[in-house]
Amino acid sequence: MFLDLGIQLDSDEPMEIERIALQCTEQSLKKIIEICEFYHNNPKPQDDETDDAKAVYQQKIEAYLRQVHEDVKDYNWVMILDTDYLEIKFLFDILCCHVAETMRGKTTEELREMYDIENDFSQEDLEYIENSGKFSDI
Repeated sequence: MFLDLGIQLDSDEPMEIERIALQCTEQSLKKIIEICEFYHNNPKPQDDETDDAKAVYQQKIEAYLRQVHEDVKDYNWVMILDTDYLEIKFLFDILCCHVAETMRGKTTEELREMYDIENDFSQEDLEYIENSGKFSDI
């Protein structure tokens, strides 16, 4: 990858680096960095470690993620877009799974209220949708 970019890792000469404009908010970027540092400082247990060590690790991660979801609930969608833009797949998956969990079991009306989505279907559209799923008697 570095060779494709023309970067010589063993060179002592300073490189000119092109600035990249990030499309992330400062708040979101700080939180993304904090989460990445947490995962870097708390590596996953090796396969040969005890089940107790794995359970302790899992509890620590779950507690941390509960706190993260509470902290970012007001800008979770921004975090999802930013992690996608930065290609941080593990964090993108975690955030998307959290959204899926909050949506699970909710009705259409509850989701509209939760995400402030206007119902733009006409009464005729709603009747058509309701009737299109019914089986006809033959």
